[in-house]
Amino acid sequence: MRRSVGVVLAALVVILGGCSSGKHGAAPGGSAQTTSTQPTTATAAQSSTTMLAGAGTSPVSVPDRTPTAVLTAVRTAHQPGFDRVVFEFRDDVVPGYSVSLKTGQPTQDGSGKPVAVAGNAYLFVRMADAGEADPQTGQIVYTGPTRISPADALVVTEVVATGDFEGVLSWAIGLRRSMPFRVTELKGPARIIVDVQTG
Repeated sequence: MRRSVGVVLAALVVILGGCSSGKHGAAPGGSAQTTSTQPTTATAAQSSTTMLAGAGTSPVSVPDRTPTAVLTAVRTAHQPGFDRVVFEFRDDVVPGYSVSLKTGQPTQDGSGKPVAVAGNAYLFVRMADAGEADPQTGQIVYTGPTRISPADALVVTEVVATGDFEGVLSWAIGLRRSMPFRVTELKGPARIIVDVQTG
């Protein structure tokens, strides 16, 4: 009789233990804990900073070219992951250029006077064999603003003309902080495109 009672009690313990485990939904071997931590790890990886492909902080330059490129437009835009500045030219001619990351304030070509640009750093864009006027007639072609404040940019504060002197056109792209950038050129129409990483 005692043996029968013992067997019954042992069976009840096994049954109750199984019910307890099923109530919490835990799988054998603790696999439920492993599953719960996987999404957290994946989310952290997805939220990490995405580098702008081809971006860096070293100066970028292309040798001077001829004929003279004539500036027609300067535009800004925000794209996912970067702020963009576009310099557009007439006759599908892209000038030689250099773009470099600097701190402090730029100076006006010719006079050397400081030019106020908002931000803690700036990209100095120098375009050689380029200008705002037609080299044959002297007529001004670029009639847009010389100081542009983007409404939707995250890092670019403003884009400011710093010179059109002796065949060299220069602009400063103000930045809230030093960030990697990339420079590309396109034709149809001719453009120099400066993208600044925002994250």
